[in-house]
Amino acid sequence: MLRISIITPAFNRAKWLHECIESVLGQGFEDAEHVIADGGSTDGTLEVLKSATEKYGDKVKWLSKPDRGISHAVNRGLEMATGDVIGWMGTDDRLAKRSLSIVASYFALNPSTLWLYGSFLIVDPLGKIVRRMQARPYDYKLFLRTGYTCGPSVFTRIELARKVGPIREDLKYCMDFEWYLRIANIARPHKLDPVLGYFGWHAGSITRNGRLDQLDEALRFSLPFAYGPVDRGTLILWNKFYKFRAWVRRLPWRLRARTGRASLSSVAEL
Repeated sequence: MLRISIITPAFNRAKWLHECIESVLGQGFEDAEHVIADGGSTDGTLEVLKSATEKYGDKVKWLSKPDRGISHAVNRGLEMATGDVIGWMGTDDRLAKRSLSIVASYFALNPSTLWLYGSFLIVDPLGKIVRRMQARPYDYKLFLRTGYTCGPSVFTRIELARKVGPIREDLKYCMDFEWYLRIANIARPHKLDPVLGYFGWHAGSITRNGRLDQLDEALRFSLPFAYGPVDRGTLILWNKFYKFRAWVRRLPWRLRARTGRASLSSVAEL
């Protein structure tokens, strides 16, 4: 059976970390490894990590020391990982039950597959499903425009991860998307229909709080991946549309926030 390493960057996210670890190692998948690269947390994260180590032994690998941000932490995790296949998710994300077995079986039965993605669910802090994101058939131009994969549902053979190189540390929001684009220019991914992960959507998530800046960042690095001037122009137009839509969808939430009635999450904000 293939060994799978899940990498999680962490910094003062103790309230999410226990469930994150349990979603990986609580599946009972024998050849799983969870690598947590912590940036020197002071909120109880170390206690969570020590407790997980007592329970799961060497299936948990972790370090805790200052880093330069999420990308640097993930790069540290990549150096520590010993799996044949790697995945990467945040502390507020979760793997779906049996996802590791599904992924390992697919890679074993399809040795030429270098990376894959599956469906995922967006959930609020209470675990309520906000939206189901069904895996779409792979289309490079659509992927370049929307980045429709999600960290907890993407898995890559370690040799491809090593080949594509480290995560860019100059990016704040879309470092995973940029990495996937580099991977996509080497190998075409395979699509799996099952839900492989849960993406956390809440007031403290980077994606929710910085959506407009995220779209600008994605446009800057995605333009060089376009095939020509027409595709680059299309990307710019779609970016303007997505920014306008994001602004409109967040307007009710911003109004509620001013009156102290903001909800924990809302489908309209996505």
